[in-house]
Amino acid sequence: AALASAGFTGPAQILEGERGFFAAMCEGADVSTVAREGEDWLIHETSFKPWPACRHTHATIDCVLALREQYGHALADYSSVTVETFGDAVTVCDNARPSTKTQAKFSLQYCVAATASFGALQPGHFEEEVVKREDLQARALRVTLAVASDIDLRYPRHYGARVGMRLADGQEVMHEVRDSLGDPERALSVQQVFGKARSLMAYGGVADSRVRDVIDAAYELLDEGWSTQARMAATFPSGLLKPLFGEGRGSG
Repeated sequence: AALASAGFTGPAQILEGERGFFAAMCEGADVSTVAREGEDWLIHETSFKPWPACRHTHATIDCVLALREQYGHALADYSSVTVETFGDAVTVCDNARPSTKTQAKFSLQYCVAATASFGALQPGHFEEEVVKREDLQARALRVTLAVASDIDLRYPRHYGARVGMRLADGQEVMHEVRDSLGDPERALSVQQVFGKARSLMAYGGVADSRVRDVIDAAYELLDEGWSTQARMAATFPSGLLKPLFGEGRGSG
């Protein structure tokens, strides 16, 4: 709406045109089916990613967090870990020696080591200087991956994992999740979604006051809806429609 009011234009047949969305993403799509009224829209099954890593690592991260909640910092001193999960997770995220931010985000081994050490993962836990820490690298090497047939059969409807750990004192512990946190089956609360938004904006250097304004405006939409243009204008004043990075970038 803001772009249109500023004179921004686009193709009239962006969906059904010769080079439109349907041709690119779902050739042969029935436009009338997409335009029909109904209650089965897949948008209601949207997943939110709580952790700043590949989605295939999330069920494993959830398992380690659950174990950490029970055993606290003792979890960081595990002697070995076995991760059982679906095949794609092992195919995409098997990297026991990550050395960059991106590699760490696609490493089940590093995600286990980092979660056991830090708890809930934040963007800063994937910075290169953290990834290269010798203690985390050593712990990542103690993680073994395996495809579990029962979990793989439920995928992709369910993104699950099972994590077994041997702690330094010899105790063996295990936890399993059927669905990753943030999937419709384990949906994040509104507060958790906004919490993720806050952390990302803060990590990106958005000023505290700016973060508060954006979050407040989003909350206002939840309370008030989009019923009138005037309400939208009041909810999103012109200042908020400008780029997030303005004066005060990086402050606070």
